[in-house]
Amino acid sequence: MTPKLAQWVCLLVAWASAATAPAAEPRLAAHYTFDQGAGAVLKDLGPGAHNGKIRNAEWVKSARGHGLAMQRTGSCVDCGVELGRKLTADMTVLAWVKLGADPFPDGTTNWTIVDCEDYTRSGFIVRVDGQTAKLYYRASSAGRMPGSFSRATLKNGTYHHVAVTRRGNRVSLLIDGRPDTSFAAGPPASPSKPLTISSPGQSFQGVID
Repeated sequence: MTPKLAQWVCLLVAWASAATAPAAEPRLAAHYTFDQGAGAVLKDLGPGAHNGKIRNAEWVKSARGHGLAMQRTGSCVDCGVELGRKLTADMTVLAWVKLGADPFPDGTTNWTIVDCEDYTRSGFIVRVDGQTAKLYYRASSAGRMPGSFSRATLKNGTYHHVAVTRRGNRVSLLIDGRPDTSFAAGPPASPSKPLTISSPGQSFQGVID
């Protein structure tokens, strides 16, 4: 079913449907607004209280209020293992992002938005490809790694609204409210790694708010 997406101004929202009840009404899994603008913990306003530990990132003022400026490496928010496990069935992940990469593009790295992937084994990743500046999604499960790039590219220094939805074995990517691409991809295996906003290995470079 199509999720009821509310109007919102925030960093990241995730909806999930129970794996045992795919026709159930989607539930809010997490909601990070970054409205606090200070502190070492990113507060989750959703019902699960998946508060995140901020690592090597700085609060900044932005056109949207506040956000976290991510550095070249080591910048992320650790939201815990349980949140990623809630997103293995039907789900929607939304985020506002603004790249501030230098150089741009950069074929030596990628810019991670959300990550709970143990590559080839479990979890999923949403990132911007460093070489092409395209949105990318991949899920891992027992050696299978289905994934795809968006057709559109993200601009450096510009806010973009990105969305990834999974319904059954179909994943769709949307950029700035426009459907971009849709492809077949089975669900990831339940992740063993914490879900992070950005990633300690290939951090987002810019602001997420």
